[in-house]
Amino acid sequence: MNLQQELNAWIISRIIELSIKQGISIPELARKSELSTTTIQNIISGKTVPKLETIVSIAMVLSGTLDKFFETVDDNIAAEVQKYISSDHKP
Repeated sequence: MNLQQELNAWIISRIIELSIKQGISIPELARKSELSTTTIQNIISGKTVPKLETIVSIAMVLSGTLDKFFETVDDNIAAEVQKYISSDHKP
């Protein structure tokens, strides 16, 4: 599994983990993050790789900040995310 796949898998598990902890359903998460229920379902099922803006919307609902959303991420994944954020790469 490459780093991008690891990050996607981690994001899926984090969304599920925080949704369960907070008792937030998929439809409620979709509504609060201003995304469609289908989008959330496709992300969770791995059918869709979320864009950065989508991750931000979900993270803000589930944890309030990106830092809190990513606080349990593996060090290798965190380094890759930091490289991406620091680069001039535009999605």
